[in-house]
Amino acid sequence: MTAIETNEDINIVAIWLRKDPVRWLSGALAGVFAGLAALAVAGILSGDIWFLARMAAVPCAGAQAFNFDAPGSTLVMGLVNQLGLCVFLGVLYAHFTGTNHVGALFGIGLTWGLFSWIFINNLFLPSFREIYALGINSAAALVVCLAFGLSLMSVRIFEGMIRRN
Repeated sequence: MTAIETNEDINIVAIWLRKDPVRWLSGALAGVFAGLAALAVAGILSGDIWFLARMAAVPCAGAQAFNFDAPGSTLVMGLVNQLGLCVFLGVLYAHFTGTNHVGALFGIGLTWGLFSWIFINNLFLPSFREIYALGINSAAALVVCLAFGLSLMSVRIFEGMIRRN
């Protein structure tokens, strides 16, 4: 039984200082999975499966990222930007959770999604004029960010698969 299951005190600092490359790899894979889930949810809500990738390409390609005749490299750039951020956030999520307890992963995934919505969607992204001009529905963005955060719970599955091998 873990400390969470027995209501013992948890030494968070010890968890955060632990070096666990398998956990980090699991977080990276969970980040890719969560990024693809967010891409799918954003595509369904916007009607453009590449909407999130186009948004992620704006910092490098500008408004041309939303031209439907833009070169395929623009979409690739957007996917690399988006999935790169998702991998980074997935590794951080895995490192700082330090557990595979479903309740803890759910709570932190929910928090991670809200964090992404507040700081990335509402504060950082509108600093790009092209994205601000899109007038993205804040409620839809919240759904996408929550799908991302909750999909990070897959770290449990990926870690189980890697540690088994």
